[in-house]
Amino acid sequence: MLTIKMLCGAAAIFALTAATAQADLMNATLNGDITLTGSDDNGSYTVNVFNGPISVGAGFNNSFPFFRQLTFGGFSGPTNQLTGTIGLDITADTIMLSFSGQAQPVELIGAFTNIPPTVLSDVETTSGFMTGVNLAFAPMFTTNSVTISAFYLGFQPGTNTSQTDTLTFGPPPTAMPEPASMALLGVGLLAFGAIRRRSSRTREV
Repeated sequence: MLTIKMLCGAAAIFALTAATAQADLMNATLNGDITLTGSDDNGSYTVNVFNGPISVGAGFNNSFPFFRQLTFGGFSGPTNQLTGTIGLDITADTIMLSFSGQAQPVELIGAFTNIPPTVLSDVETTSGFMTGVNLAFAPMFTTNSVTISAFYLGFQPGTNTSQTDTLTFGPPPTAMPEPASMALLGVGLLAFGAIRRRSSRTREV
């Protein structure tokens, strides 16, 4: 026979299982994919700056070096190098991607997935971009992903740009309890009803 103590245990399991997900980036683990893509005399190329999980914790801040020797018009030298660092900073509701170094004609793409749902909006602010020199593209997002991108139009040493995407989150979806927990809670409720009926009959006697 199920006791009240067992019933409370079933209810506790149900409550834990049905707990809702978070609605910000704190302590989340995102998937990040940061690349630089362009072309030179040898054709198209991609520099894989970073690819893997990102444990945000109480906040994330890191930089990733990149380098590629390019060849333009048959010439390959220091001025044809794509080199520098990509910075990544993540807080509760922002993702900032920055470029620091020597630019060449190249596109920077930062794709972040597995973001806790639900992302409702993405507003981007930029710094260091100049007309005719580099261009920040409008961000793209889904309920659990964000893509930040920019294009650097040509050779420019001393490039320093940043793109900060501020996310607005909606209420997280309510997690459905697992079938086993639902069954256990159902059995507990039936037992509780039986106990109440038995108690009622005892009082009547």
